[in-house]
Amino acid sequence: MLFIPDDNNKIIARYERSEETSFKEMDVAIAEIVLDQDWEISNRLIDDSKTIDSSIAWLRGMPLTKYGAGTERTQCKLIKAYDQFSDLQNGLELGAYPGSNNEYCDHGDSGAIWCDPESGNAVALHSREGVEGKAYATPVILILQRMGLSIFLEQ
Repeated sequence: MLFIPDDNNKIIARYERSEETSFKEMDVAIAEIVLDQDWEISNRLIDDSKTIDSSIAWLRGMPLTKYGAGTERTQCKLIKAYDQFSDLQNGLELGAYPGSNNEYCDHGDSGAIWCDPESGNAVALHSREGVEGKAYATPVILILQRMGLSIFLEQ
């Protein structure tokens, strides 16, 4: 179960580990959202009017933005894509955004969605802090394909 510790440990999702719900090589897992809570579920990016309604492929050098638990709203740029990085299949290397002096990733940011700042579309799932000022993420489009999922935006 996933829960919010600052909200009386309110359960927000249930997770049962299986081959269908996790994929170690991409550092991803899916959980069923608990819908019997009285809180609004939204694809809206925090502090933004854009919604995540699809995923897009990555391009070298593209700027990305996310809202992570550790660093809150940050930007980075995509440096390079790997077929394999350490134990991470299809890893994306991220670096500091030019001209930005804020730290763009830290502990607690894992699982945050890196998005295209123009469209709001999902590009990558933050996986881990790297070395020498770099971080690594997994392409959302490949996660969705591998897990047989799609991004659903309720109208």
